[in-house]
Amino acid sequence: MEAANKLVRNLMTLAALVAVSACTSPHYLVKTPSIYSERETGYETSDIAEADKTATPAIYFFTDRSRNQTEKPEKTFGPKRSNVMVFGKAETVFDRLKGWPHLVSISSSARRPNKVPLRITSVGIEAEFPPTPFGLARINGATVVDPKVLVQFEESASATQSIFRQELFSKKTDEVLLYVHGYNTNFRDSILNLLDIWHFAGRRGLPISYTWPAAHGGLTGYFADSESGEFSIFHLKQALRLLMGMPELKRINIIAHSRGTVLISTAIRELVIEARAAGKDLKSALKIHNLILAAPDMDYGVVQQRLVAEQLEEAHHQITVYTNEDDVALSLSSFLASAQRFGKLRAEDVSEKEQQMLALVEGVAFVRVADLSSFIGHSYYRKNPRALSDIAALIRYEAPAGSPLRPLESAGPSFWVLPKEYYPEPK
Repeated sequence: MEAANKLVRNLMTLAALVAVSACTSPHYLVKTPSIYSERETGYETSDIAEADKTATPAIYFFTDRSRNQTEKPEKTFGPKRSNVMVFGKAETVFDRLKGWPHLVSISSSARRPNKVPLRITSVGIEAEFPPTPFGLARINGATVVDPKVLVQFEESASATQSIFRQELFSKKTDEVLLYVHGYNTNFRDSILNLLDIWHFAGRRGLPISYTWPAAHGGLTGYFADSESGEFSIFHLKQALRLLMGMPELKRINIIAHSRGTVLISTAIRELVIEARAAGKDLKSALKIHNLILAAPDMDYGVVQQRLVAEQLEEAHHQITVYTNEDDVALSLSSFLASAQRFGKLRAEDVSEKEQQMLALVEGVAFVRVADLSSFIGHSYYRKNPRALSDIAALIRYEAPAGSPLRPLESAGPSFWVLPKEYYPEPK
């Protein structure tokens, strides 16, 4: 009875949070991760490229959202689907600050005199890809993709890769940070969520958001968002192939949240099948260094059969899964699907046989984030200073779990707990 009452309370809380999120409230810079606020070094800048030392950075994006007729840049794209994938750039600003030094200062402190709004100031379309499915033509008795469509695709791909080359060169990096958002996330927040993460991950790599058609609104919008995620997988694979096909790009770090974890894991699975069929080395072909799955809204049984059984870990240097058994949104998802969600997994949920298997697999870690406020909920990976600190240490410093910069508590083979007393290096 108590469990049922708790579920009802959780559903009511989630309904209220969804209603609030539908409002156009300002997007404020998240709290400073403890890795900066609790260390003498603060927010370090020596490893940040000069071109990135700015309070007005650009975030690149791929999207297959429908385009709106509006003068408001944050509403350039809506929740509806488009058969056309576009590549673009969003100019952003850390508002109400006195430039880069001021931003560095507040990024080193747990306390700020004022909130810092993040805004999109302009959005530009750099390339537009031909609609999918591609048009067909009959040539020499065979049905093939229309050569004109292929030319258009190659022109758009070349333009996109040219921009990436210029940016990688100017920032003296060979990495990108790709973000795939989750359920009920609009275009604005798909850009600004990444801005939060990229900034506190030391601005490592070129930031790219893959923003798919989400934020249909309301509880029933969950189903619309989920179907739109399935719709978007082909375009996500196109974007990944563009990145993986660049010799100048050596490393792709990926952060996916909520339903976005379904998109990225499905896309990667299909690319792995292609690479294996072609006899390629998976790590060098896909270039994925870190794959971070935050609060994954995935059926755990499906994960076992489609990802674990097919040994997708062979395609990554490191896979890190952040979980929280009290995640209200995932409680609803579990209820609707009648299946355990991957993002609520605990060490005790894994059988002894599965734990023995995990002990043999390198580069996989499950991090349970303990003692979270219900108001942070499903976005804890970004809004909780401890969780974001762990992600920052993983991406920026490549710190392994259990190291001084990531003092996680071991909970068994491949399982860790991020405790309430998590501080990387006390002053």
